[in-house]
Amino acid sequence: GRFFPKAAVVILVNFQRVTKEMYR
Repeated sequence: GRFFPKAAVVILVNFQRVTKEMYR
């Protein structure tokens, strides 16, 4: 399977949160 570093996961979560704030 694919391996995603924790750093990439954190960046992805942060990006989603920022996008959610923008749409809010």
